[in-house]
Amino acid sequence: MTRYINKIKTGNRMTKKTSYLAYYCAPDGFQVSVKRLLGRKMAGNSFLRAVIDHTDPDTEFLHGFTPHKNAFQTFDAFVKDVKPGLESRWCPPQRTDLLAEAKILYTPDPNLQDFANMRVKAPLDSYSICGVTHTTASHAVLELVQSLYRAPIMPWDALICTSQSVRTTVNTILEQEHEVLTWRLGKHTKPELCQLPIIPLGIHTKSFSRNHKQYLKSRKKLNIDYDETVFLFVGRLSPYTKAHPYSMYAGLQEVAKRTGKKITLIECGWYEADAVKEDMDACKREVCPDVRCIDVDGRNFTDRDSCWGAGDVFVSLSDNIQETFGLTPVEAMAVGMPVLLSDWDGYKELMTDGVEGFKVPTAMLDDTAEFSQRYHADATYGRYCSSVSLMTGIDIEVFADRAEKLVESKDLRRKMGERGKMRAKAVFDWSVVYSSYEELWTELDDIRLSARQNKERKAILETSPSVVASRMTPSDLFPTYPSVFLTKDTCIKSVPGKTIDDFVRLASLNIFLRSKEKLPKQEGVGALLQFLSTSEGASIGALHKHFKTTLIHMKKIVAVLIKFGLVTVADWQVDAGADLHK
Repeated sequence: MTRYINKIKTGNRMTKKTSYLAYYCAPDGFQVSVKRLLGRKMAGNSFLRAVIDHTDPDTEFLHGFTPHKNAFQTFDAFVKDVKPGLESRWCPPQRTDLLAEAKILYTPDPNLQDFANMRVKAPLDSYSICGVTHTTASHAVLELVQSLYRAPIMPWDALICTSQSVRTTVNTILEQEHEVLTWRLGKHTKPELCQLPIIPLGIHTKSFSRNHKQYLKSRKKLNIDYDETVFLFVGRLSPYTKAHPYSMYAGLQEVAKRTGKKITLIECGWYEADAVKEDMDACKREVCPDVRCIDVDGRNFTDRDSCWGAGDVFVSLSDNIQETFGLTPVEAMAVGMPVLLSDWDGYKELMTDGVEGFKVPTAMLDDTAEFSQRYHADATYGRYCSSVSLMTGIDIEVFADRAEKLVESKDLRRKMGERGKMRAKAVFDWSVVYSSYEELWTELDDIRLSARQNKERKAILETSPSVVASRMTPSDLFPTYPSVFLTKDTCIKSVPGKTIDDFVRLASLNIFLRSKEKLPKQEGVGALLQFLSTSEGASIGALHKHFKTTLIHMKKIVAVLIKFGLVTVADWQVDAGADLHK
């Protein structure tokens, strides 16, 4: 990727530094919570580490974009923990010049809309916005994708889709939105959309390597005998919003019966509620009594590593629309385990059937309008996902057949595991995936820089509004609210008997402390009150020239002093009111 160089003076020499990325650093996007270990947070954490790994501390720095200083401080601490010598700098929203310097504003979610609305105030071609999809099933996310048509999003922006399945969903949403807008506006309207590249989630494959010694040590820690075949599931333990476990339990029970061998299932994750654990435990007792089942809290990373070390076969039979990609199967391949996956969503693209493992066919009800209508009305997101999951089946017989093959052949497990390890490194390691990001950002930059050479795009840039409707200023949105607006021509006069002591007394009240940083300085107020007390009044324009301050600064001082009752408008114009009965 092209690095954009800025010269920053350091002592007596010039040090070259570049800010090639502004990262939207809301802690929710990269901080891993021990209580709620969510896939999108794990993915965000891994991506940010990749960004840091690929940033040269001697020549580059990162911009942390956020309106909140404490959020930036969390981001800065994270950066320094991963790479102590790397510098990060705060970029608040009003500093669009810093975003232009960085060229790319990256957000670890699909919310391009808010940032595009903000960018309207700057030249639209001053920088690109890049986001990424995770789940695409909730109303909130669907509406964000839908907004790609309506928001001021440009062809030099991008929403990264983590799989072909996700891009198909995104295109389906956009096609429907186009149909609605064409009907609503009465004409064919199809603006240029942002780029929709397919780039998978990445992992640090070195973090998942294991050897035979670690394999034996992990099995000993979990009290697993040499003759047990261990099937491993890693992920959130939720039948309703992740993967219903019945097919896995039933299939492994069948394998235990057919082979007469010791079959062990490790479920490494966390339960959303005690009731969920009780439901899953009851299901296991009923459905797979001949399978040894081990629960491990996946929020304990040491215990989680032991599970990765002890497994023989990774299994994940996702049947939920909440899922889109699946990081844990990739991690399993990096470990060197064969994978047994449902032929579902982004899982389809993770591996080749019969090479790194096996895929298990799925079937889904074709008429799901009932569930959609209930979700629109009053059903929770969890109930919506679980209802669709109930109508999605996995071929248990095929799963049992494939699992039996892997139980019966260590050699097959070894060969598939080795192929999976090679695929994980060649396709999903951050060294490969991050290069795709850099290539995308270079492409976006090329499109952006050449936009004004294109007649249609140039016209869009030159006629773009300065603000979107939902981000208009209060004075523009509410033009009939006040009696008058304070302009440069508004004449101000003092209120008899009011002095700087009154300002000091009022400014110290707790009721004004929330806005303390917006209150004018005592010295300036004193001089202004003194000036007005010796005159019949003056316009705000005259006052700003007399005190050699900016016009907007003088307007703000006057507005606060009117609020405090220390000055007043010389000639109020009060609306007599309208007859509401006319």
